Amino acid sequence: MAYARAGRSEEARKLFAALESAPKGPDGLFLMAWVGTALGENEKALRLLEGAVAEPDFLPGDLEWEHLDPLRTDPRFQELQRRVVRRMEEKLAAA
Repeated sequence: MAYARAGRSEEARKLFAALESAPKGPDGLFLMAWVGTALGENEKALRLLEGAVAEPDFLPGDLEWEHLDPLRTDPRFQELQRRVVRRMEEKLAAA
């Protein structure tokens, strides 16, 4: 992420490629989406976020990070936010 923000996109892309072969899970998918967003890879970032949100351990506050601002106007991102809120509401209602 820092590489991409510092204009060092080659290094950021190498990191991104390395992360693609690393074990996933909500944190790994979210981190990859974060780096993808910084690189302007919004399509890939949204696919990765969809995977992260599908994980039961995904933390809803993660979608509020300012680093994801370039995705906020995309209807798919907005649907991800709605899905996360619905899941949290269902968990609270079941408690």
